[in-house]
Amino acid sequence: MKKEIGKIYLIFDMEWGKDTTLEYFYKLLKRYDVPATILVTHQTKWLQVFREDPDIELGIHPNFNKLLSGELDTANYREVIDNLLYIVSEAITYRSHSLAGSS
Repeated sequence: MKKEIGKIYLIFDMEWGKDTTLEYFYKLLKRYDVPATILVTHQTKWLQVFREDPDIELGIHPNFNKLLSGELDTANYREVIDNLLYIVSEAITYRSHSLAGSS
């Protein structure tokens, strides 16, 4: 009897990748027929390709480092999230960096 294994979910962060890198990545997903969740960090022409692919789910991947260090001209974390939700209003997944340091 063959034992079934659980599903594996692949989640990828865009991490401000260049369009040439995103194109290469997308072609790999298609070559190996891999469904994926892509966590968006920025606007790119590839978002439209990802949106049109039924095997891809989009989420957001905010980075709060500049907010925490005072480099970002925004009042709070909500603005960081809202900016990404403006780009990917259909996002259904969220993940952020979780390590913060202080003295």
